[in-house]
Amino acid sequence: RLLKYCQALCAAGLDFLVIHPRTDSQKFRRSPHREVIGALSRDLPVPIVGNGDIASPGAFRQVMGEQKPYALMIGREAVRRPWIFRLIRGSQATPIDLLQIGLRFLELQEAMSPIPFQLESARRFFSYYCDNFKFAQYLKVKLNNASSLSMMASLLGSYFDEVPDDRLLPPASC
Repeated sequence: RLLKYCQALCAAGLDFLVIHPRTDSQKFRRSPHREVIGALSRDLPVPIVGNGDIASPGAFRQVMGEQKPYALMIGREAVRRPWIFRLIRGSQATPIDLLQIGLRFLELQEAMSPIPFQLESARRFFSYYCDNFKFAQYLKVKLNNASSLSMMASLLGSYFDEVPDDRLLPPASC
């Protein structure tokens, strides 16, 4: 059924297709059916962009090699570890400064997001990003209760003052 539906979309003029091969009822409890990405890549005349659980350079290479999509999207892992793109390219030779990344995100939020969305968007970002820290839940609660982006920046800086070993990720551990 999915193939026939996608063929109809192509016949209607579709330029490309992004597929996240997991049913709504599966949510994030099961791995995506990546073979669907491969089947659509082989059977449709448009570029297929796959999505779902691309959480490491190895997973990226495996899906690209086995399923042969035009491209892959990276969602949650790009928030959890924004440096994943550097890892995929194989150019991770310097430490990752987690404070610098968090502060840069807050700068971009303030500069580019509509004011009504800034704080909630930052809370969502940090709910994943803090997974990199030893005391993740502690920091998530503090950031979630912050009343401004500047307070978030201050809390983030204070966390690294208290737990300086969490600030830098050496290249080998990324």
